[in-house]
Amino acid sequence: MSNELATAQVPQARAPGSAADMVLFTELSAQLAAELAAKLQPAKEVIARYGLSTAEFAKLAATPAFKQMLREAKQTWEADMNAQERIRAKAAVITEEGLLVLHQIIHNTELPAPNRMDAIKHASALADAMPRKDD
Repeated sequence: MSNELATAQVPQARAPGSAADMVLFTELSAQLAAELAAKLQPAKEVIARYGLSTAEFAKLAATPAFKQMLREAKQTWEADMNAQERIRAKAAVITEEGLLVLHQIIHNTELPAPNRMDAIKHASALADAMPRKDD
């Protein structure tokens, strides 16, 4: 699962009307199932990001196809050989949540300049913006 999924804006997952809508709806349903299986964020937040109301999600969740997608996503996510990926994904979510704190430190003019510069260095490192010693 991509680390960008934690905060990515996703297209609205509305019931399909055309063949193209059906493809998008199916892909989004699989992506939604994967995010829910990972439990990296509260389900309500994930569902809301997809633009689904509680009633719409309940309808989707009741379909055999979505139930199967969710079952498969859980099996994949919980597999022993997926432990390292789970750790990376969870660490990425924690790190991303910490970016707001870094932002607040950087822009807090009441803090000493060295503290703010240190926060900028950390943010740059997280953004992979600074050259590495091994480069």
